[in-house]
Amino acid sequence: MKTLSFIVLITAAIQIPLTADELELADGGSLNGVIKSITPEGVITADLDIAGGPVGLHADMVTRVKFGKAGRKSDHDTMLTLTNGDRIPCDLTAISDTDLTVSTKYAGNLTISRKFVTTAQLGVRPRTTIYSGPENLKHWNIENNWHFEDGAMVSDGRGSISRDFATLPESYSFSFRLKWAGKPMIKVYFSSETPAVSGGKHDRYYLQIGAAGIELKRQNSGKNSYHSLIVVNRSPDTFSDGEMKVEIHYDHQQRRLQLYVDGQLEGQASDPFPTAPMGKLVILQSDASNAEAHRVSEIVLRDWNAAGERHRSEDRGDFGEDALINNKGERFGGRLIGSKKSKHDTILLFKSPLAAEPLMIPSEEVSTLFFEKSDTKDAATTPLVLGLAGSGSIGARACTFGPENVNLTHPLLGKLKLDREVVKLLQRREWPENQELQTEPDSEE
Repeated sequence: MKTLSFIVLITAAIQIPLTADELELADGGSLNGVIKSITPEGVITADLDIAGGPVGLHADMVTRVKFGKAGRKSDHDTMLTLTNGDRIPCDLTAISDTDLTVSTKYAGNLTISRKFVTTAQLGVRPRTTIYSGPENLKHWNIENNWHFEDGAMVSDGRGSISRDFATLPESYSFSFRLKWAGKPMIKVYFSSETPAVSGGKHDRYYLQIGAAGIELKRQNSGKNSYHSLIVVNRSPDTFSDGEMKVEIHYDHQQRRLQLYVDGQLEGQASDPFPTAPMGKLVILQSDASNAEAHRVSEIVLRDWNAAGERHRSEDRGDFGEDALINNKGERFGGRLIGSKKSKHDTILLFKSPLAAEPLMIPSEEVSTLFFEKSDTKDAATTPLVLGLAGSGSIGARACTFGPENVNLTHPLLGKLKLDREVVKLLQRREWPENQELQTEPDSEE
């Protein structure tokens, strides 16, 4: 068998097939080939492109494997979190006093003991991308002083550029990358009904980024035109390379907004007015007079499941009982005793100590289910996990990789057969239990 150092040395000289799996090594190198199996002892066997046959590598030598054939996402409405931290995307079909029955498009139907489930988050179907770009300025309306260059919209002086996103849903996320020269002086309007940037009698929101920091404001057509919602006291000098990544979550029904900067939640606020803006326009307004003052790129608008995000990390409450949170934020404690099918939905039967009869709650009205903590002492964590395209992670004590399927032994669910196309990566479990596997976002264009 060739030594690992020799393999790494000559990898760069080999022509790599487009469908090859990529092994990222602990020493910073990489290998390409086809993963064949993983033993319970943690030995990864792969047909490497430069080895002429199978090569065995201990899992400690490999930090991550990206599978070249992965592509089909696991599009499901429910995410189960198991007691060992694994996350199983599925559709919930039935609940009994002892088990959950779920269906998957990648592993068939599964029956899972309730004692192995900590939470079930409903309504988490992958978000739809409304827009991702820019690739050009087609459909953008330039008032003045903006142009397109190298995947970014660039300001040439004072002026605005806008676009009407007619298919924008009521609740959505809006993100972009901003890079500036000198000091930023830019406003980003959204949910606007007009492309006009002057005047105060408009109903919309806008983010103002300047020398003093970042502020999210509500503009309205009433007497008091401007209301501050979120303030981030960060000078532009605190951002490395003069750039930031901004993401805004907007829940129209609850009139709630969240502001993230470089992946960190900087604030959240409620709209102070009873009616939230309904506009579909996004506007970029540069207030800097110098050329190439701002570069705006990586603009993404997606629909956003506000209820699911709101309860993703909420304290579950009493571990000695089940809990249910509906999509209005109301919490019920008691026992989830079962389910039944209606014509259009699954009805959950929830016994609350405050009601004589079980509550019958349509699953479409449920955001999160918390299950009573079991007495099982076996956490059943595994050193390796498989990441699924889209979302989700499944631990494996041993598995084999065929052309179409991955056969594995799961510590809680037993033997499973997965469609290979949904397996995106293999990674060591190096994060706390119940934390989601960290993978690169999937392209949703």
